[in-house]
Amino acid sequence: MHVSHSGLLWQGRDFRGTGIKLIQRALELGVTLFNTSDLYGPYTNEQLLGKALKNAPRESYTICTKWGPMFDDNGAVSHTQTRDYARKACEGALQRLGTDYIDLFTLRGPVQPGTDIADLMQELKELVAEGKIRHVGLSEVGPDQIRAAAAVVPITAIEQEWSLFVRDLESDLLPVCRELGIGVLAYSPLGRGLLTGQLKDTSKLDPSDFRVTASPWFDHGNLQQNLKLVAAVEQMAARKGVTAGQLATAWLLAKSPDVIPIPGTKRVAALEENVGAAAVCLTAEEVAELEAAVPVDGVAGERYAHMQHLTYKGNM
Repeated sequence: MHVSHSGLLWQGRDFRGTGIKLIQRALELGVTLFNTSDLYGPYTNEQLLGKALKNAPRESYTICTKWGPMFDDNGAVSHTQTRDYARKACEGALQRLGTDYIDLFTLRGPVQPGTDIADLMQELKELVAEGKIRHVGLSEVGPDQIRAAAAVVPITAIEQEWSLFVRDLESDLLPVCRELGIGVLAYSPLGRGLLTGQLKDTSKLDPSDFRVTASPWFDHGNLQQNLKLVAAVEQMAARKGVTAGQLATAWLLAKSPDVIPIPGTKRVAALEENVGAAAVCLTAEEVAELEAAVPVDGVAGERYAHMQHLTYKGNM
């Protein structure tokens, strides 16, 4: 699966048509990977993405959508993961996206207790054979589950949080991915906005924003410590003549040729800045300097308030 150096994670609502303009501008800038999920909205993000891409040649872009949490008829979320729902989610996504096939269909974990991931993958293998999906992906699953899934159907990529603030996957997930030839879609490569240097407090965030409700990084005491790390990134970026966000993304691109950052944004200016990161080249010395400035144990707070329920750590 060949895609651009970076993709666009589309989670936002469409404010006065700006979402469609943003997606179409991404195409103009050479972005070819668009990442969404039935969970976003729910459902409406897939519909919007399909609308925005409908006039573009199908071979000119790649769609990745995720499934996993199941919605009942009343819109309530259940984390039951079954073969029947895998097929239902795929067919629903095809309809909402207005396409004949999904390029990368990704199981969003963590896999629930009692769920046989190999059985789920058997259903996806059948969907590949039917031409409804072309590649299979995994998100927030542990190393043993990656192996179990790959024994049933080829896994093209994992979608995982990876940034200067989140590097634990480098020791537990990446070795398995390297062994099996699996790429990485890195979500939240900008540390949920912190690594842009433009988010200094939470006063302008919506009270329902998950950074306010579920991200310990943004708790007051933790935030002050984390902003000290961001300041070090900003200083290095200034010396190099780039933005802090571009430097943080360039760091990821320098880690491996098979990592694709998928930052999310609602603003065209931020999109253009993100795409510009592909032109920023870092030496091995600069990579080491960045990692020393943002040490693994220096980030204050866990990724999520409920780590074991929301991430692959609960599957280990």
